[in-house]
Amino acid sequence: MKNSFDSAEYNKIFNFHPTISTRLLSRESSTLEFKESFNWNSRDRYVKSMVSFANNRGGYIIFGVTDNPRVLVGLKSNNFENLDEARITEYLNSFSQKVIHQFYW
Repeated sequence: MKNSFDSAEYNKIFNFHPTISTRLLSRESSTLEFKESFNWNSRDRYVKSMVSFANNRGGYIIFGVTDNPRVLVGLKSNNFENLDEARITEYLNSFSQKVIHQFYW
């Protein structure tokens, strides 16, 4: 997880198809993963990606993007918005010896 989000990275991730305004040209990689939805019960899968990113060069999980083709659909529920950041941080800290002080949304 990175602690900043610069415009070059943003533009690289959100590189849209020239004629299909919701289709992303970006592909998943060792630093980027797309998820169509967010569900707290799937947190173990998200943590696996986060730990992988943390052990590498950092990375991003982008919610609200279908897998194939990569289309920006947004989130269909408010599961993500209603989740308490302290709850996420506490859960992530349970996997790490080093305390995570801030989680960027």
